[in-house]
Amino acid sequence: MKRKLMTLISLFLFTLIIGTLTTKAQENYIEQNTKATILTKEQMNTLNQTLNDFATSTQNGQKVNSQFAIYITDSLGGQSIESFALNLFNTKQIGDKTHNKGILFVIAINDHEYRIQLGDGWNDTGLNESTIEDYVFGDSLTDMLRDENYNGAITQIVNRTIAIAGTQIQVPASLQSHVEAYQVILTRQKEARANWIRIGFGALIVTFLGMITGIVVYLKRKQKQKILKQTILDYIKMEFAFDLEREKLPASDLTLANAFMETKLEANEDNIRTFLHNYKNNYQILQDVQESERTKNGEFRYKVNQQAIDLTVATPDRMYANDTIFDAIYFYDLHSHLYWSTMYFNDQGYSDLHDYEVQNNLVTDTNSNSDSSSWSDFGGGGGFSSGGGASGGW
Repeated sequence: MKRKLMTLISLFLFTLIIGTLTTKAQENYIEQNTKATILTKEQMNTLNQTLNDFATSTQNGQKVNSQFAIYITDSLGGQSIESFALNLFNTKQIGDKTHNKGILFVIAINDHEYRIQLGDGWNDTGLNESTIEDYVFGDSLTDMLRDENYNGAITQIVNRTIAIAGTQIQVPASLQSHVEAYQVILTRQKEARANWIRIGFGALIVTFLGMITGIVVYLKRKQKQKILKQTILDYIKMEFAFDLEREKLPASDLTLANAFMETKLEANEDNIRTFLHNYKNNYQILQDVQESERTKNGEFRYKVNQQAIDLTVATPDRMYANDTIFDAIYFYDLHSHLYWSTMYFNDQGYSDLHDYEVQNNLVTDTNSNSDSSSWSDFGGGGGFSSGGGASGGW
């Protein structure tokens, strides 16, 4: 009897230890840098379980390191949501270099903006700007955010993003229900389109005139945006075709095209040429004047390229000289710690941007709000985004 009792106790303790080790091994994919608690410990743990499951997804039998990170902040510090999310994604290198299936969701509570940033491995797949805007950001998302139901909104975004991703990669069984729900919607959409053709356009024009008009306007606007971006890209490629200095510029053509679209300038050859010329000028001057401020490892103190892009977006038709550019940098607040390079943080004794902000009381360290460990370092796997994704607001 005693032997049976000891055996049962041993099995119980073994199971408890294994369970504890399994919990500790779980990655924390959520960073909550806000003064108020947006997600409770229980909500974060539930979301983290989903995100950890998603990270085990495979493609053709191989694990694709599909890391899905969430970053919650009060403010973007004056940056656009696109620039903020892109910088954060590439700094953390979410995903890996081989598959590049990383995903980042950023939400700025006080700025009322959010964005899904995609690794380049999602390019030319079903997970794209259009499907994210239509499905992930659809239904009652805006109402939930306005009602400050952040857990409901973030959960919808996570589950629906995974649902679309699951049509491209093999997600684990625990997440298949999301994929199946999305596939049902796709099937219904196909059937609806077929029915529309069968019942004829006469009745549709009378019954759904307003809806059709709205859809047409929406599709035209989306198509116009795509054509506009492609036109800008074509201009940029043409402008750089015989430029021997192009390889010295770190910004990709797509990044420059997205930056130009932020200026709201008319997309003609003269405006694009002026924009590119001023970007190159700004980048070169910032490199030259900051030559003496390199870190011990030879890296610039500031993210020179991002400074050059954001300054050019702010003043696209203005050419600066060495003695005037820093007035503009300070005026547009492009010198703050948000533009410091990773190596410069290390030289100053900080591990990263968040460590600096916490130690200098710029944000509240909310790790205590979670049962999980600190935000994952994502293994420095080399995940990279050149700008794909979708943005929204409420």
